Amino acid sequence: MKNYHTILVALLAVSTLMNASGTVVTDSFYSEALDATRYMKVYLPEGYSTSIEDYPVIYFLHGGGSNHGSYSELYYHLDTLIGNGHVEPVIMVKPDASVGPYYGSCYTNSALYGDFEDYIVYDLIEYIESAYRVIPSRSSRTIMGHSMGGSGALKLAFKHPDIYRAVVDHSGLVEYSVMLQYYVPLILAANGNTPPYTYNPNANVFTGVAFTLCGAFSPDTTDPPYYVDFILDTQGNIDSTVYGLWRLHDTPYLAHQLQPETIAIYLDCGISDEYYCYPLHEALVESLDVLGISYQWHPYAGIHSNQLNVRFPIAIAFLDSVMCTGAEEGSQVTPATGDFLGATIFRGPLVLPTDRECRVFDISGREAMPHSLRPGIYFVVVDNSVTQKVIKVR
Repeated sequence: MKNYHTILVALLAVSTLMNASGTVVTDSFYSEALDATRYMKVYLPEGYSTSIEDYPVIYFLHGGGSNHGSYSELYYHLDTLIGNGHVEPVIMVKPDASVGPYYGSCYTNSALYGDFEDYIVYDLIEYIESAYRVIPSRSSRTIMGHSMGGSGALKLAFKHPDIYRAVVDHSGLVEYSVMLQYYVPLILAANGNTPPYTYNPNANVFTGVAFTLCGAFSPDTTDPPYYVDFILDTQGNIDSTVYGLWRLHDTPYLAHQLQPETIAIYLDCGISDEYYCYPLHEALVESLDVLGISYQWHPYAGIHSNQLNVRFPIAIAFLDSVMCTGAEEGSQVTPATGDFLGATIFRGPLVLPTDRECRVFDISGREAMPHSLRPGIYFVVVDNSVTQKVIKVR
């Protein structure tokens, strides 16, 4: 696996950065799961329109109160990372999962919001893989998100490890039992502080988050005006029936269904997160440790959103380090033209063009035989050029 932290240190140390110039398009398609047309932003790397290559894809899930137009800073990071050769060219898809009446869909199939899980996991992928040149395999398909999108990404990846190779969670709400320890006193204080309670989703942000989760996990379309079974009863106690429904969607619960090493996992969160996501992540990593599930966990000094411009490049480099960006494992790469360099090779013999003089060297400078490359980073010198092109073997 490529050391993505080393890559980011090198990137930040370079005073003059080379930026690629990707293209961002707004697209839409009809989702059968939602019975509606939904929009998305699609980042296409520089050269997409003139290339014949297929590309890996990152699906990015936005946070609550956002939509597909949010997090536009991701395009700059992709251009910079790709332009400097720190990650392979990649397509990023940012679908719209916004829905009322609360903060968003939680990327969940819900009688109140619609079937947003099926929209993301099935309809969206089917459309992207038919409309764009992406590598249509799990090994080249990853998912990431922030806040509601972070917990949504974990949930979808843990439920569908056969679909996603890796997942990144930035500051998601990832452990509901711990979350309620922090949220319940704040909800009660904002809703009268004395029983019997009546709850208003606009009382404060913590009540709004609770209503949003109830809309996803415990909707009740027969109970106006809020159309949910709320997590707290009129005495301010947690409703055990409703919490039982929440638990089915909780990240630690879903993690019990995973086999170790099934999926590559990256987690980060600010230690001063104002929505208490940091202690939730501490509880999640404890659960993962008990289950023997590997992960990357990177707490940092910051709050919910103020360090995303630092975290996004690290996360993208992490995804690049585990994705298939060329041929499938066990196959060999046969270039369509002589301009094959920069491809990623996966456990197969490297096939070099016969019309050019090519030599392969490992990172210590020793010449290597193309037909017996072990996993690692190699340089290919073509026609004795002083320009060495990098390939990766995994």
